[in-house]
Amino acid sequence: MINLFNKSMFCGALHCKTEKSKVSCSGSLRAVSVALMLVMLIGMFSMVMASVAYAAWPEFQGDPQRTGQITNGTPYTLNTNPTPTTYTLPFTSGPYYIVNVEPLLETVDGSTYAYVLYNGGGMRGSVWLTKLDVASLTQPTGWPTQLSVTGVEQLSTPYIDEDDVYVGVNLSYTASQLMSVDKNTSVSTILVGSIPGQINTPITKYGDCLYFGTWNNGGASGANKYYQYNLNSGALNIFIGCNHGFYWAGAQSVTINDAEYIVFGSDVCPNNNTSYLHVTPAGTGFGTHSNDIILSNYVTAPGNVRSSISTNGTHIFFTSQGISGIGGVGYLWCGEISTLLNVLPTFTGIELPYSSTSTPTISNNNIIYVGIYSAPGGNGNGGVVAATNSMFTYPFAPKNVLITVSTVGPVQASPIVYSTTVSGLPVDYVYYTTNMANGQGYCNMNVINGNNIVTSLCWNAGGSDFALQGFASDNGYLVYGDNSGTLYII
Repeated sequence: MINLFNKSMFCGALHCKTEKSKVSCSGSLRAVSVALMLVMLIGMFSMVMASVAYAAWPEFQGDPQRTGQITNGTPYTLNTNPTPTTYTLPFTSGPYYIVNVEPLLETVDGSTYAYVLYNGGGMRGSVWLTKLDVASLTQPTGWPTQLSVTGVEQLSTPYIDEDDVYVGVNLSYTASQLMSVDKNTSVSTILVGSIPGQINTPITKYGDCLYFGTWNNGGASGANKYYQYNLNSGALNIFIGCNHGFYWAGAQSVTINDAEYIVFGSDVCPNNNTSYLHVTPAGTGFGTHSNDIILSNYVTAPGNVRSSISTNGTHIFFTSQGISGIGGVGYLWCGEISTLLNVLPTFTGIELPYSSTSTPTISNNNIIYVGIYSAPGGNGNGGVVAATNSMFTYPFAPKNVLITVSTVGPVQASPIVYSTTVSGLPVDYVYYTTNMANGQGYCNMNVINGNNIVTSLCWNAGGSDFALQGFASDNGYLVYGDNSGTLYII
């Protein structure tokens, strides 16, 4: 029997903190007079009251902590298969590599819009960004907007704020650029051009700065970097990693000893056959020094870290691929934030049945969910597994401690979760997609009853193509895309 609510175990309580980061990009704190603070608060209140836009799913996994929690509106939870509304994205053709990123959603005056980055014209076609009213299936004037006439697979989930969408665009396997797109006019601007390699991580934002990493595909010189771009000054600070760089490894902000740091994982470095977790200052010291945590100090073959990092405020969570391929074993990691500057920080974890590129989802019911897969882009094994905080140990716990939520097929995306109460019991509805030839969207209902989780499949719906990335949710809608160039709206 598993004690789901044991808060004294290795990984601590999993209560999630969803407040926005309060530390600026520079990390400096300024004394402000009471009078000035009152003026600022009144102005901020007026701005909020006048605002008509609320970006409820503005970034990868919905919030800065990457919890994947659905907090705005009730998504579809019935125990019957829904019939999704489908929308074929303009200028798409070819069966592969069309929608490879998570959609972003916001609601304005009751209308919910999906922002989706995609390839048009096949696997290596032009690059587009769409803004779609998911109810009327119409786009405002000027949308979709073409960001490049040529491109390769787009693997970086954008970030949206009040006025702009920030996008990493892969022009080729050896060149990319950071762009902003005005949400009202669709006019695009190049913020940083001529970036070596591919931007393959989500765009994240903490304070006034954007963070993203590049991956080396095809021998591009200098493609092993993580970037900090200051939106106010345009300053660009760079962290230099090992040769292979960063892939799907989105950055997280943590506070250690009252100072803000940025944390992200890496691919395996060929010179020493290990991957890293890098911890570097969030301010002007970004990239000047770092604590480079060697993951092979904890497990023999950690593999690439191709997940972003989620946090509950006291711990960080991520996955690594381990020995990829059929029969490979991945890992689910838990790190104590207060120790991340130590020579040997405190990490606990769980061995996974297969490999994983899934960012751990943290539910309000203290459960962590991750996707697993036996082989990328195939029709192999996989699904979703769940963990409680009492399962994390060092040395890493064996995979048989995990709770199996789903075995429908390979899941490379990150699940999202809606937590509620049914008949007095806590319940998690978990939404995810499968990356296989007949990939679809799924919902599982997990009833947490004392020491047990009782899981059942609520529904499956959607398309018949590879769905590499997962759902986004806002205002009661669930949206995902696949490689047929189709959006599915539930």
